[in-house]
Amino acid sequence: MYEKFEFLNENEHLFETVNFKRLIQILKMDKIQILNYQRSTNSYGEFLFITIKIIGNSIPLVFYGFGLHEYRGEYFVDKWRMYIGNTFDLEKTNIQNKKEVINYLNLEYKKWKRIKETDVVERDNTFCMVADMADEDYALSNLW
Repeated sequence: MYEKFEFLNENEHLFETVNFKRLIQILKMDKIQILNYQRSTNSYGEFLFITIKIIGNSIPLVFYGFGLHEYRGEYFVDKWRMYIGNTFDLEKTNIQNKKEVINYLNLEYKKWKRIKETDVVERDNTFCMVADMADEDYALSNLW
């Protein structure tokens, strides 16, 4: 699924996750264009979504982090999940200034790190167990 994104290593492919430092490395690559970044929601909570693509490749890759995974009771600060985006999203985007985006991310990182350190959230252990054995979509659809 991630073959077009040859810069991702085996663990990143397998777990569909990168850490914050690795995200910044990816964003800084010359062949990467940042198409969009915005706060939005998915089935698990509200996060910052970053859409990128490789120059010359029409398949977008979306990362999301800096938010609370409501079912896991986990703040995504150093963890960034990813998925293949929709190609129709490419029509609605403008290439973003990398330096501005990275500066914004570094400021947000400090903010979210403080939030994670000071906020206490409850964890749904049943969800976590099923999600770790199968996947999060399966856990969400079968537990509720």
